[in-house]
Amino acid sequence: MYTLVQLAVLVVVVLASARYIQGVKVTSTPAALGVAVVFSLLNWGLSWLIKFLLFLPAILTLGLGFLVMPLVVNTILLWITDKVLHVLEIEDWKALWLMSLLITGAHAVTHFVLR
Repeated sequence: MYTLVQLAVLVVVVLASARYIQGVKVTSTPAALGVAVVFSLLNWGLSWLIKFLLFLPAILTLGLGFLVMPLVVNTILLWITDKVLHVLEIEDWKALWLMSLLITGAHAVTHFVLR
């Protein structure tokens, strides 16, 4: 149940990002579902590796890196999703960071509400 709600929220965020963030394009609504599924699978499979690689820099910043780690992980995974799928096009770094910020915020709110 939790996973389906997270996936639905992610689809809404992808569609809202495509509509309101200049530089983000998604071809259709089913394509947004595909983007959400691929992003979720990458998050499930690769987030532990990215967090492991970011662990030492987070320690060296006296723990402040742990505050932005979810945003950085989502940005990297969103960039990989953009490169894997041709239905998602993110034109510049500003659009990538804004969309990642929306995904991170929506995930945090959904996690807070459902847990």
